[in-house]
Parts: sequence; structure tokens; C-alpha cells
Amino acid sequence: MHGPPVGVDDSPHPQALAAGLQELSRLGVPFSNDDLLPYARLAASIARLDLEQLDGIDTPAQLAERAAIVILLLEPVLALLRRLAQEGEQRHRRAQAHPA
Repeated sequence: MHGPPVGVDDSPHPQALAAGLQELSRLGVPFSNDDLLPYARLAASIARLDLEQLDGIDTPAQLAERAAIVILLLEPVLALLRRLAQEGEQRHRRAQAHPA
């Protein structure tokens, strides 16, 4: 990877994750480690794919440009892909529950 590795101690994301999980729990929708594990595995796969997309990009300016593109444009596209997949799964489950 490019630049120094970022350790968990350097990242704000674990604290943000904990805060989000605490808020979910406060609202009566707790998620256990077992509930989150499948999501964590999928996130790890996505992270590998994301980093593979950076192979061959060597300059800080190119990396910054790519990061901006991903954050501004690709993140919403990926969220829409997830929603489309959820809709497809919902149709599939309904069809299985109520065959024609």
C-alpha cells in the first residue's frame, strides 16, 4: 500500500463504529458481535477490492483524486447496488413464500 500503514489506534473509525452501535442499542436495536461478523467479512472483502483498485497509482495527487472520486461518486453507487440487491432478494423471498 502507499504511505505508512494506519493502525487501529490511529483511526477514528473504531470509535465512530462504537458510537453507532451504542446508539442502535439505545434505540432498542442492539447488534452483537455475531450479528456484525457477516458484515465485517463482507467489508473486509470490499476493502481488498478497493485497495486492488489503487494498484498502479503512485503519486499522492493521483491517490487524492481517486479517493475523492470514490467518496463522492462510488459510495452512493455502492449503496444503490446494495438497495437493489435487497429489493431483488425481497422479490425472491416473496416468490418462494407464495409460489404462483
